[in-house]
Amino acid sequence: MEYEMMFEVTNRYTAKELGSGTLNVLGTPGLIAMVENVCMNAIEKDLESGYTSVGSSIDINHMRPSIMGALIKIVVMMKESDGKSYHFTYKAYDQDKVIATGKHTRVKVNTMTFMERIK
Repeated sequence: MEYEMMFEVTNRYTAKELGSGTLNVLGTPGLIAMVENVCMNAIEKDLESGYTSVGSSIDINHMRPSIMGALIKIVVMMKESDGKSYHFTYKAYDQDKVIATGKHTRVKVNTMTFMERIK
């Protein structure tokens, strides 16, 4: 299945704001946040009450810059799931240009148990 969401490059996603560079362009950490949000939203509706998902790995090839105000489309495809781990591939677009590709894995966790372990 494919899932997609649109994001606007605002200050919160820029390299300068995130400390990953000095320019007001889409920073790689901002792009990662966008990808994680799409993947999370793709599976959250199917999780039982009291469960959520957390990112466990991400591979990214961020190939092109994007300016402030650019609309970024993230398209993810779930490749595999065993009900506990969810494996995605993704592409990010700025207009019709691919700006990033990669893979992301999320793991289903019991919210209460997870939070107790990190105290």
